[in-house]
Formats: sequence, structure tokens, C-alpha cells
Amino acid sequence: MINLIVVSLFIGNQYYNNPALYWKFNNIEIGITSSLLLIYALIHFYNNLKESHIYFYFCYGLTFYLISSALIFLSGNTELIIFY
Repeated sequence: MINLIVVSLFIGNQYYNNPALYWKFNNIEIGITSSLLLIYALIHFYNNLKESHIYFYFCYGLTFYLISSALIFLSGNTELIIFY
């Protein structure tokens, strides 16, 4: 819970200090939120290693999706590079 508050305050402060970030591709926001979600997912896997539950494969798929989407979004504004 404290992580959610810290991340929300950090991102809110970032947008408060620089409102132009609303219209830009903010890699810091994507990196912080994606890494926090991935850390929570890995902690969940670690806690559930000994027992099998009904949504086990769904959790693996969701974590794989989070990793791949985080890598894609952290690559930044590639459209500016491709169409330059």
C-alpha cells in the first residue's frame, strides 16, 4: 500500500512541476508503474510456488504480457525515429 502512495505522489509531483508531460510520452511513468506491477506479480508467484491454483496459467500469461508490454512501451517514441 505504501508503494502505491509513493508512486502516486512521485508521478503527481512530476506532472505538477512539468504540466507539458501530459502531452509527451513519459518513459519514467511507464517504467515505474510497470516495474511495480512486475514486482507484485513476481512476489505473487514466489508466494504460490508450493500450491497450485485454478488461475495459475492465467497469472503466468498476464506476467508475460506485462513484461513484453513494458519493454515495448519503454522503447519510447519509436515513431519519431522510424518516420524521421
